[in-house]
Amino acid sequence: MRVYLGLAAKGRDIPPQALATAREAIESAFPVPAEVIRADEWHGGGVSLFGWSNEPDDSRLPRLLHPDGGRIVGVNGHLADPADVSRLPDDSIGGAFSAWIARDGELTASTAINRVCPVFYAETADLHIVGSRALLVHLLAQRADRIDFDVLALQTMVRQGFFLSDETPYKGVSALRPSTTIAIRGGSRTISETPLPVAGPAPDSPRLKRAAIGELAEALLATVEPLRSAPEPVNLALTGGRDTRILAALLHAAKVPFRVTTNGLDTHPDVILARRIAAALKVEHTVIAPPQTAAKDAVLVEHPLERALGDAAHLRGHDVGLRVDRGLPAVLGQAHHVGAERRDAARGQPQPASDRPR
Repeated sequence: MRVYLGLAAKGRDIPPQALATAREAIESAFPVPAEVIRADEWHGGGVSLFGWSNEPDDSRLPRLLHPDGGRIVGVNGHLADPADVSRLPDDSIGGAFSAWIARDGELTASTAINRVCPVFYAETADLHIVGSRALLVHLLAQRADRIDFDVLALQTMVRQGFFLSDETPYKGVSALRPSTTIAIRGGSRTISETPLPVAGPAPDSPRLKRAAIGELAEALLATVEPLRSAPEPVNLALTGGRDTRILAALLHAAKVPFRVTTNGLDTHPDVILARRIAAALKVEHTVIAPPQTAAKDAVLVEHPLERALGDAAHLRGHDVGLRVDRGLPAVLGQAHHVGAERRDAARGQPQPASDRPR
């Protein structure tokens, strides 16, 4: 995983405090252990570009901060062809990525048509800020060490599990639209968007249908071919669903080494179908069963309070972030205490009288 942050001064220079904040804030915005984070940074005239990764080295191309003919390029995600880094930004490039380009006096960031790898942006009186993590952008834009949530925007996350617009959880931070580039030059920001392509007419003959399917198949294979150079086999979470079956077929057809993992009980359709697929493709298959009672007659489920708090903490991985206030530690402790006793009860161990169901 990679994280990028670009800063562009509205005046002549970036305030030193902003650079220090960027280096300190990454541990709050990058949901991996701090000891595995690698960092690189580039500084030019009024522009800085930071890159962080939990990848062990720069063997995956392009590099974290990639020198390219007088500019520095960062790629969050994957290019279908790593050599295309020299063509960025270009809407015709295949892959799932966002691109970050810095040179003296100029900073740009762009999204691909799928916007799988987002770009977030904000500004202050002194700075334009763009980054791949909304929380990181927000922390750089804040004058005080606090998080200001956009409560109205958060309601879509609560109801849908994702945002339906360009809003983010944080006040003052917006998401860039698909196929869009944000550019800061001379302290001024411009945003340009490439219209989505118009669908052509449906093929009306067997020959044209076969040609259309063949073109799609070739494009799909091209997206997974870079994984051949991965240092270890790809781990595919395989279920009985169509999406993961297609992914397994693509990896197999592209001769990408991979193994598969499925979560569930042996009798679950996902596990049954995944075993059949793994056997047909002759790949290693691991099944991870959910926690069960000692008698294996029931699946253990967390207490709703503990589960809700766990889901809330997990939002940090979705770039929401949490700050613990005075009341939360006690609630977390209570949830853990109650949840543990519910699990003990499921295992046949006694509960305190105060917690027994009435």
